[in-house]
Amino acid sequence: MTEFSSPNNQELYPLKPLHPWLECPERYAPTLDRQERELWYDGPNYTADAVIMTRDADPLILLITRRDGSYAVPGGFIDASESTERAAIREAYEETSVNLADTKSSLIFSGVVDDPRATKHAWIETTAFLFSVDKPLPSKAGDDALDTTWCRYSQLPGELYGSHREIINAAYERHFHLHTLKFPETAVVEKAYGGHMLYHRFFVKHSSSSPQYFVKSHDKILFSDQSRANHSIQYLEKEALVYEYLRSSSYLFIPTISQSHAPHTITMDAYHPDENWYWRAPKNAAYHNYVEDIFSAFYQLETIAPPTDFHENIEPTHILLATEGWGAIHDTTDTVYTSLFAYHHEIPSADTLYSNLTNLRDYALHHPPQPPSVLAHHDARQANIAWHPSHGARLVDWSWTGLATPKSDSTNFLIDLHKHGHDVSRYLDDHFDPIHALTLIGFWIEHSTWPVGNGDNDVRKQQFLSALSAYELFTKTI
Repeated sequence: MTEFSSPNNQELYPLKPLHPWLECPERYAPTLDRQERELWYDGPNYTADAVIMTRDADPLILLITRRDGSYAVPGGFIDASESTERAAIREAYEETSVNLADTKSSLIFSGVVDDPRATKHAWIETTAFLFSVDKPLPSKAGDDALDTTWCRYSQLPGELYGSHREIINAAYERHFHLHTLKFPETAVVEKAYGGHMLYHRFFVKHSSSSPQYFVKSHDKILFSDQSRANHSIQYLEKEALVYEYLRSSSYLFIPTISQSHAPHTITMDAYHPDENWYWRAPKNAAYHNYVEDIFSAFYQLETIAPPTDFHENIEPTHILLATEGWGAIHDTTDTVYTSLFAYHHEIPSADTLYSNLTNLRDYALHHPPQPPSVLAHHDARQANIAWHPSHGARLVDWSWTGLATPKSDSTNFLIDLHKHGHDVSRYLDDHFDPIHALTLIGFWIEHSTWPVGNGDNDVRKQQFLSALSAYELFTKTI
């Protein structure tokens, strides 16, 4: 909905519409403050874009070179009485000479986009379509385009116009559904958010009347490092093996349905929030039932005999927690201190962790955990647990599963609850192991210093916040 200026605004522009992103600090662009006007109208200016993509695993995408030198997908303003799809087809023809009139389209995006011409009172709202073709078609630049080129998705140029990278990514996800996973055109797909590994995640219904499923799939195109790509496949294979093993062991707290199928994909029950499944602890009277049901899932898991091996190429998690935790920090002490110092102004309680790092490391080296003896999930966070008031808990994302000391999962879970502001004091005496918490502190602190490939440091910050939460509970129980 378009919002209009009112006396409550810091600046008063009577009857002038305001850019929707002015209320979204994470999307706000300083260019909105400029006064020059390049768009036709105050308020939304409507455009249409065409993403033309070949049906390959790493598809070719038709790009134009704009007069400002940036790369973009073909597109432009919608003419009066013209549909968005017809506008996308017309613009593609005018700018590239590619005729899409007989090519089926898929709607991939509709909404406000980043555009350097936008101001506080004028912006672009675009509708983008995917057009799939068998092979790259002959193209020739025209209208506003200086040149055309077919470019692999994995080799897109760094500078793309406005929000065109987001639009291309949305098109690629649709392409992946249709041409890699072979979903029918009628499939209803909803992107699922969460998880720290590079997988495609989404809810899917093959038709409006069919059951809904959750799908997690590896895609080599998401990786520039082959060893990381192999790692992704191995963890997905391990998760599929874990589901099979736990189901054969009559474990009740996993999805009723989970299937592994090519290419490197797992499909399982959706447990969608619309069906009253919680993926975060409820902030009401049901909280205690939620926690107790999940503890039951952890402790039943500890009664199951561990298998001999889930995946021979994956280092056991209990070993990684040590070698990539306190065992590594002595080699990266300066980096760790720099990382902690970066947070201690933003998060006041980080000062204590910062000043006690050496004491914690010494304590960890002199109080090693007992030998692992039970089976554990090893990533027992709210985001990996679905809970229903009538059906109890279902644990997902089992790729870290392995041997552990008793109460490892309940300890990890309480740390996550505390991190998100929940009171866990009543559970600490019976369900919290301070030595395992100490192990996790070292692991999370060390990992919080690792570089990030995509420039998004939020994962590293979350690891630091997990370490801080674990430290706060550790000091209460040791």
